[in-house]
Amino acid sequence: MRNCYYLPLSKKEIQTKIKIFDDCYISQKNTPIRRFAIQNVIWAQSQNFYAAEVFAKYSLLEWELFLNFVEEQKNEIEKSIHLIDYPIKIREYSDKIFLKFNT
Repeated sequence: MRNCYYLPLSKKEIQTKIKIFDDCYISQKNTPIRRFAIQNVIWAQSQNFYAAEVFAKYSLLEWELFLNFVEEQKNEIEKSIHLIDYPIKIREYSDKIFLKFNT
C-alpha cells in the first residue's frame, strides 16, 4: 500500500489501548478489540518493536477521492459486516473493494 506508515506501540501501550476502548466505548462491547490488538502485533512482526498502529497518509484531494469512492461503494462495504469475526475473509473482501480505488 502506498503512503503506508506505522506508529510503534509497546505491550503496555496495546494494553492501555484496549482498556481505554473498553472504558470509553461501553456500547461497543461486542467489537473484537482484542483481535484488532493482535493484528497490531502481527503488523510489527518484521520490525524491532512489539506492535504497530498502521495508517495511510493522504493529501486532502486523495481523501476527497477516497471518501467519494467509499460513498459509491457503500452497499458493497456494508455487506462485509457479517465478516467481522473472520479476519482472513474480511481482509480478502476489503482488498477486493480497495483495489477498485487504486485502479
